[in-house]
Amino acid sequence: MSDAPLFSVPIDTSELVALARRLENAPEEVLQALKLAMMEASDLLVLEAQERTPTASGNLRASIIAAMPVVQGDSVIGAVVSDQNQNSHAALGAGSPLIYAVPVELGTKPHMPPLQPLMDWVKLKLGIRDMEEREQVAQKIRWKIYHHGTKGNLMFARALAVCMGRIPGIFEHHMNVAIERARGN
Repeated sequence: MSDAPLFSVPIDTSELVALARRLENAPEEVLQALKLAMMEASDLLVLEAQERTPTASGNLRASIIAAMPVVQGDSVIGAVVSDQNQNSHAALGAGSPLIYAVPVELGTKPHMPPLQPLMDWVKLKLGIRDMEEREQVAQKIRWKIYHHGTKGNLMFARALAVCMGRIPGIFEHHMNVAIERARGN
């Protein structure tokens, strides 16, 4: 999946990590604030991606989870839920393990898709129960995909665009709470 774009939202956590090291009586509280900020930002990204995901059965929407990308070279090869090997660097993201998530996100080049999944989609999405009519509609969709491909929905990219302005504020809020708690100790 080397075509999958990686997006980056730079958030400087060095001040928070430095604060945790300086505060002898509250470093765990500061690190906990960082974890809470990561969870809140990840939850926001997941929610925004889910809201923008097209659905027939709801499987793709339900499969979206908070995840950090695993990158090898310029390819995304999977995702892990957490990574504790990073000291002052953190990554958050949202993804889906379903094989059709990337084509839904990015679209496809012209190709001949299998008929049966399209027939299932026509039944679910369009409510066509008659088998002959369902097959006719599915064939038309199939030929359109064969000639034109599919347009990407960009649900993850659009979700990230919405979240980019809010994520730094989430980290700032949790950092300020941790600083206030540390001052009170």
